[in-house]
Amino acid sequence: MGVAAEDRREAANVGFSILASYIFGNNISKQKIDMTAPVTASPTPEKISMTAPVTVSGSVSFTISFMMPKIFSMESLPQPKDPRIVFKEHPERLMAAIRFAGVFNEKNFSRHQLLLEEWLSKKGITPAGPPVIAGYDLLSHPGY
Repeated sequence: MGVAAEDRREAANVGFSILASYIFGNNISKQKIDMTAPVTASPTPEKISMTAPVTVSGSVSFTISFMMPKIFSMESLPQPKDPRIVFKEHPERLMAAIRFAGVFNEKNFSRHQLLLEEWLSKKGITPAGPPVIAGYDLLSHPGY
């Protein structure tokens, strides 16, 4: 789901709440879905328009995503009540990752993104897309 916000943390807070409500049973069939990890937050490419963005107070847009359990197919997922929730299937892909801890803020993300980009460059690898922050229990641990 796309979320416009001042920063990634604000977008994650807003988007997480909406998506958590969906998996906790706020969907047409009132079906609960087990929480999975990670929750991802990535810049929304400008070429993809949001059908109903959550407008907080900024002009930066992020896509906040939950991974759905394997027991569901695109067809068997409960229909959301909230039109801002959309399902998108991503093809299998290879990703580079760096593990880090600390405060959930852009300064920390940028520092680690630079380290990852430097490592990729040394290996002769060019990223094919924007960075994705994949977090585990991000919002309940502010010092994560």
